[in-house]
Amino acid sequence: MNMGVVLEPVTAGQSDILHNLMQLYFYDFTAFLDIQLEENGRFQPYPGLDKYVAEHGNGLHQAFIIRSSGQIAGFALVDQLTANPEGDYYMAEFFVVRRFRRRGVGRQAAMKLFGMFQGRWFVSQVANNTPAQAFWRSTIAGFTGGVYTEKVRPISGNIVQFFNTEK
Repeated sequence: MNMGVVLEPVTAGQSDILHNLMQLYFYDFTAFLDIQLEENGRFQPYPGLDKYVAEHGNGLHQAFIIRSSGQIAGFALVDQLTANPEGDYYMAEFFVVRRFRRRGVGRQAAMKLFGMFQGRWFVSQVANNTPAQAFWRSTIAGFTGGVYTEKVRPISGNIVQFFNTEK
């Protein structure tokens, strides 16, 4: 089913959208990590978020708003890595608003990103975020035909999938 999922590169004029969506992302993460609200009722800003907008043109840090049928459905932050033995691209953050989950929006968005950036990828999830682990395992397996490896980070216990999108 095509939901009209579009990846829209974030422009400087849309940085507020990204900052606002990050608050929702942090809220969801309170189920898995000890993230506290500040006295103003907001979560701390995401460290380095502005580089994803300011540096979008150089390709090292890219931010995308995910839209489904024209509506904002989430965001993705992709890092292009240089001289990293683990991969060329890293899904730094990925978020789909709850009302769009379990409808294929996240899967379509992730697959579009994998297709846009050809090379060695890795994606990680917090150790106790089993819904994210299930999503990424299924999505990556669907994209790669099941050809990926998974490791557990020794200190954090975080789960990481490694795969290649080169044709």
